[in-house]
Amino acid sequence: MDCYPNITLSREKRTKVLLKAGAGPERLLGALLDNFFSKEVLAGSSALGSTDHPALDCTIIAALKEFTLRMCRKADGLPCLKDKDFNRIINAKCGTARRSLKPKCNQ
Repeated sequence: MDCYPNITLSREKRTKVLLKAGAGPERLLGALLDNFFSKEVLAGSSALGSTDHPALDCTIIAALKEFTLRMCRKADGLPCLKDKDFNRIINAKCGTARRSLKPKCNQ
């Protein structure tokens, strides 16, 4: 997150996130989202915003994208994920948060 000096991750948390994520960009982005947003914020948001769910903080999302792209480059130097992939992963994470906070029905 070098291009975003106001968005930081301690060395300890950075190491923890990288270990949790393994080598995959999807898991890395998911771990970063968990560190920067609470489950409640994720549940009430989406990647780009909609009538029901406003967009997550675009500066933080840009920093997470930049970090993920820097850490997970393909061997040929191309980006590991496209913008649509980032949005899909973010929206899936938000959807999972919504489902986990939904009250359980006792049947």
